[in-house]
Amino acid sequence: MTDQFTQSSIGRRSILKTIGTTGILAGVGGVEASTSSTSTQRTDSLSAVNASARSLTVDDPWQTYELTGQYSSPVVIAMPLSYTGPDPCHIRLQNVSSEHFDARVEEWRYLNGVHYEETVGSLAIEPGEYSLDGGSAVEVGRTVANHTWSTVSFDQTFATPPLVFCQAETVQGPQPMITRVSDVSTDGFAVRVQEEEAIGGYHRTESLGYVAIEPGSGTLNGMTFEAGRMDLEEQWRQLSFDNTYTNPVFLAGMQSFNGPNTASLRHRNLSTTGVEVIVQEEQSQDDEISHVTEQVGYLVLEATPDAESPHQGETIPTIPHAPSGVTPPTGRNFRPSAATPVLRGSDVTDYGAVDYVADPFLFVEDGTWHMFFEILNASRDDDAPIGHATSQDGIDWTYDQVVMANRYHQSFPLTWKHRGSYYMTISYGKRVELYKSRQFPTSWRYIGNAIDVDYYCHDPTFIRYNGRWWLFTDRGSRNVMVYHSTDLEREGWTPHEQNPVVTDRLQAGRQGGRPIVVDGQLFLYFQDCVDNYGDAIRCYEVTELSPSTYADQEVAGSPVLHEFGTGWANNGMHTFDPWWRGPEKGWRCAVDGVRAQESTEDLWTIGIVDIPPTG
Repeated sequence: MTDQFTQSSIGRRSILKTIGTTGILAGVGGVEASTSSTSTQRTDSLSAVNASARSLTVDDPWQTYELTGQYSSPVVIAMPLSYTGPDPCHIRLQNVSSEHFDARVEEWRYLNGVHYEETVGSLAIEPGEYSLDGGSAVEVGRTVANHTWSTVSFDQTFATPPLVFCQAETVQGPQPMITRVSDVSTDGFAVRVQEEEAIGGYHRTESLGYVAIEPGSGTLNGMTFEAGRMDLEEQWRQLSFDNTYTNPVFLAGMQSFNGPNTASLRHRNLSTTGVEVIVQEEQSQDDEISHVTEQVGYLVLEATPDAESPHQGETIPTIPHAPSGVTPPTGRNFRPSAATPVLRGSDVTDYGAVDYVADPFLFVEDGTWHMFFEILNASRDDDAPIGHATSQDGIDWTYDQVVMANRYHQSFPLTWKHRGSYYMTISYGKRVELYKSRQFPTSWRYIGNAIDVDYYCHDPTFIRYNGRWWLFTDRGSRNVMVYHSTDLEREGWTPHEQNPVVTDRLQAGRQGGRPIVVDGQLFLYFQDCVDNYGDAIRCYEVTELSPSTYADQEVAGSPVLHEFGTGWANNGMHTFDPWWRGPEKGWRCAVDGVRAQESTEDLWTIGIVDIPPTG
């Protein structure tokens, strides 16, 4: 295909140095910009201005992200997206201010607009010209562009052509779009916005932020970084970093326009030492996805130590989900006997003579591992509250306190975070209760019942998948019941049209652990109750899921957990919570086991097991 668009020239000095994000006007043949600009000055070191880097978890609805540090009018760059969901997509930004910005995953118009959660690296930095430790020059600024090519002139002359990371920070046009850069030189670059092939044509003027940085390495506001170039096309390519990072933030953008078909970058398998990257075309016009070689610029930074990212530290996973190429924890790549007991009833110090602890669920944030679990003291009226323990590495645990106690039996405290809020679910009789944290992790408030039904439901699990929330539970430990909602906090979720979606399956009817997504595929864990309650954990891949359809199949290697040995788990295991820690470390999982004996002392015990990433 040939590109039909024309090129015009815009001198940045003639319009502004910094453009307010709300001051953009649409122009049919050119660009108009806010005149409320501020001048910038060159500084000798980036330590003289604020900058921070962090990884974000983004979804298809707009979400607001708080900035770390003090800013006046920062530029935010966030790209490319990870590859949890394979449909072509990119990230959009809006409402960039001194304190926060909004971001979302945007699919192309020919798709359904619903997408998995993805991760993306981001950099926030004040406009200006800087010299970094190590010698690299940097320029940060704003410009405007529409569907025609515009030339942006730097306010300095670089010694070597820089890498340019340029991104729209407004949503003026209704169509999905990306920003493309070309002709990068020591004096400037060309830029335009591009819609999907089937639409093309006119797009309203958008405000763009850019960061131009010379290739090299050094420190940027205290953050170790490296910047370089690579050639890339429609095949995955491994990029090995020159440095080893504890918590890498990866940014990349195309520097050329060799192929006119609309395309963006995606990444996967980000580790401390490298990442895989690909050019991904959209398919609104045709199914062809071949793309000529493009030059790609990349920037890798050590995450800001105090960044408010969901997880930090080399022992901390990003999210429970895992990218493509990872072996799900299905039982074929580890043995249950590798699990080590870490928490017993005797470790609980504030609830009397505790009989046992069970149903462990993990949550990891800001360098701390949290564990929530059921506590049983049969001699008390409120016999089963929810307890909390902490760890710095997920191996050595310290009991904290009871965090939730009601006058009924509570168990299976699945915990997660969504849009800045912490949630926990509890099953009680014929309803599934949802709680929201007042002060994480010790204070929780009841916000409603996701379902209130006419049968006893046990051990509910929640997950956001394919654009909606799903709740999985059971009826009689043998029938799988499914509910869904587009609003997590709504009461009275919609039952699946085929409920029960599975009948008379005692070996896999009752939930047994946190659902996970690997390479875009959903996996559920079920308790095997054929001989006894909680004998083992089986893993099933969900092969079809919609409000009206459901299908699953047991995976090779299942059961994942089962009884072993003569000690703490010699009579069964019935909870499994896997957390992904990265391609070099694999999974760290919370489990529980029951010991066959006459006494109930230490009957159920909580353990931890590590599982390799592949195998």
